[in-house]
Amino acid sequence: MAQNGNQFTVTPSSPSQIQINFEAKPTYTLSLMNDGANYTNANFPFVTYKGNTITLPTLSNCGNYTFAGWDTNSGTTSIPIYPGGATYNTTSGDVTSYAVYQTASGTPAVTYSYGFENNDTGWTSDATQSNLEAKLGTYSGRINTSNVHVTRTNILTSPTSIAFSLMRTSNNTNVDIRVQVPSDNTNWTTVVTYPMGDFANGSWTEKITSLSSYQNVYVRLYYTGTTAIRYIDDVRLVEGGLITSYTTTPNCSNAVTTWNGTTWSSGIPASAVDAVITGSYSTVSQPSFTAKNITIKNSGVLEITSIIQFQL
Repeated sequence: MAQNGNQFTVTPSSPSQIQINFEAKPTYTLSLMNDGANYTNANFPFVTYKGNTITLPTLSNCGNYTFAGWDTNSGTTSIPIYPGGATYNTTSGDVTSYAVYQTASGTPAVTYSYGFENNDTGWTSDATQSNLEAKLGTYSGRINTSNVHVTRTNILTSPTSIAFSLMRTSNNTNVDIRVQVPSDNTNWTTVVTYPMGDFANGSWTEKITSLSSYQNVYVRLYYTGTTAIRYIDDVRLVEGGLITSYTTTPNCSNAVTTWNGTTWSSGIPASAVDAVITGSYSTVSQPSFTAKNITIKNSGVLEITSIIQFQL
């Protein structure tokens, strides 16, 4: 008897009895965990064979946390491997995947731009306004002396980065340009130094410097100087910015948000979040919402119109 995969070839020389034994294919289990608890429904835990697929569920948000997806690392703080609704392909082993939630902190980023235009404000500079070379707009800053600065006049609470573009007009690569910060607008500390050789002759080169490790400082560009002509333009200083954090433990079981008559304390309620109403909430002027539980206290009022449904 010869076997080729699932094909058996038998060439008997006399009457024979053939018995073929089959071994059961192994099954593997995909288990899901959500905020420290087993996630179960009609499909999960998913027990099947290697190579079979299933669509991962998309969960509700939790308080200030937004559902981001699933990851096999129980303590991940990064973007999850699988977004909600992704297809999971069963591997040759049992796997546990954890629900990952994200939240944003900080303030929206603000960009302060300076291009030596007539209406640019909030900056000072020793560079001369010039219309001979401009990366953006009509003007740029012409440099042909030493100790030239481009300075933001206001102190920055949480600077994120500064970008600028510079162009040489000759092969002279002497001296450099520096990004500097102080807290008093006097004693400047150099963050990074860019030699003139880093910048192209006859075209613009952009440099971006991170300032995220500094707080409550002034920021300037400082050119040490020669008489060789340089042009500077498109200065952009960014302050603030939202930071996204990821977690597998958003503590949804204790999630609660309170309506004080004007705003929700921890975002709009969701199916895993308790809503507490201590002010007046009317569906005439406010949208409907979904909540795990609704508590009305401290003279709070919940007015429900006939065309609005509150789902609990």
